[in-house]
Amino acid sequence: AEWEWQWAATGGNPDNTYPWGPDWENGRRCNTTESGLSRTTAVGMYPHGSAACGALDMSGNVFEWCLNEYEKPANAGTGGDARRVLRGGSWYYNQLNARAAFRSRNYPYYRDNIYGFRVVCASPI
Repeated sequence: AEWEWQWAATGGNPDNTYPWGPDWENGRRCNTTESGLSRTTAVGMYPHGSAACGALDMSGNVFEWCLNEYEKPANAGTGGDARRVLRGGSWYYNQLNARAAFRSRNYPYYRDNIYGFRVVCASPI
């Protein structure tokens, strides 16, 4: 869900504009237009951009679909065709979209190479 993504991306620190801290570092910590690559990269190509929890590529590379709806963030059901939240920016967009606070949206049926998923596996215990 979006709130879990936000917590992972900032480590709960409201001063973190990006997963690595408050300041942008041009093309050195994530894959956005500033990197000049113009395509996705393998996860982990920017280890210095990792979040405090160790999660890689929370900014840039591909927007990450979140489970909850954009217009009704409390609705995290799996059914329906409402627009879902996208977070993290992508290689196709600039540093403003890679900010931890940036929210975008898209319909579940629309696919493109700027979108992806972060699979989370949690223990039931």
